[in-house]
Amino acid sequence: MRQQKGNQKANQKFILCAAILLGLGLTGLQAQEAITVTDINGKVLESKILYDSETIIMLNNFASAAYFLKVIRDKKEVKTFKIIKY
Repeated sequence: MRQQKGNQKANQKFILCAAILLGLGLTGLQAQEAITVTDINGKVLESKILYDSETIIMLNNFASAAYFLKVIRDKKEVKTFKIIKY
């Protein structure tokens, strides 16, 4: 994971972020892979199909709160990251 602006502490499943942009780098990208960002109630706030191993998620319109970033492959969730925006 790479962040464009702000501070970030990351491990495999947790991102603490004060950024307006979050750069995401995924290895082993496969066809039909997508990401979704949801709030803690499960409401989808952003969703996109990935065509490259790197993408940018705009966080500037997100309030300070907890979010979930899910990596979806073949309609199945393969990894989830928790994002704490402050």
